[in-house]
Amino acid sequence: MECKNGKPALTITEQIDLLLDRGLKFRDENSAYYTLSHINYYRLSGYFNSFYENDQEFKSDIFFEDIYDCYQFDMYLRRSTLMLLESVEVSLKAIITDYLCNQIGPLSYKSNDIYYRSSNVSYLEECMQTYKSKHADSKIIQTHEYKYSGEYPLWALMEFLSFGDVASLLEGLKFEHIDEISNGYFRFPNKRIARSFLVSWYRSLCMFRNKCSHYERLFQVEHKQRPPKLLHSDEFEKVYGPCTSNETYFYLLSVTVMLCPDSSIVQRFNLELTQLMTRFPNIDVVKNYCFKDNWQRILLDLTGFYLQYYIDN
Repeated sequence: MECKNGKPALTITEQIDLLLDRGLKFRDENSAYYTLSHINYYRLSGYFNSFYENDQEFKSDIFFEDIYDCYQFDMYLRRSTLMLLESVEVSLKAIITDYLCNQIGPLSYKSNDIYYRSSNVSYLEECMQTYKSKHADSKIIQTHEYKYSGEYPLWALMEFLSFGDVASLLEGLKFEHIDEISNGYFRFPNKRIARSFLVSWYRSLCMFRNKCSHYERLFQVEHKQRPPKLLHSDEFEKVYGPCTSNETYFYLLSVTVMLCPDSSIVQRFNLELTQLMTRFPNIDVVKNYCFKDNWQRILLDLTGFYLQYYIDN
């Protein structure tokens, strides 16, 4: 069956020939053949754009290995970023659990009274049923089904929920509850903007996390789909500097560390990135990811920036 765009499938050898015809050089064609055998040409082509002279011709003296370096750098950067995002996700689950369980009750998530729309309850019940059907041998499932008659307090339910589920749970709460969470667990300089920023930031970081975990390209990408609200505050800009775009990798990274509860994780990220930049010295993080020159200091100073409590190691 042929594609409607008329493009034929190419063998690995034909792919290499096409790149040669477009002026790309190779230090080792055998190594490139192996790389293209395990990384789809179409996937790798997302990194071609900055190396093109025009649509059909690469700039002079560009090697396939230069492009593959960009791909590898991006891959390792995603892995390190996920380490930060995991901490933020786990922290949000703990914050919502603590607030709802202690202020309302362990089964508060089943009450329509806490949401501004009733569909939230049925959605969470559906999440739980889906998890139960797929993980019947889970210790959590077995304990609560047989010991507690199928009753799951919120702290157990949270183990079933994805980052997206929890971000939706936060977004679906009545404003009074979001305000209580904001005032009790965060420290915004202007409490009137806290609610909208919390919802926006966690929703955006959920999408950021999905991009990283599904191996999407971060290299030279503008994150235009539901970017986090752009923060204008004196205390933030004193650390970050002038902030003109909320669609860059570095702004998303900065929002991530502001909600990260443990400075040792940010220190680990800084170390991994420094090592990565040493391994790939030709990757310009300022140009390709919109880093600021003093990025290490910025990330450390922003760690837990708007959290009431965080671990400073």
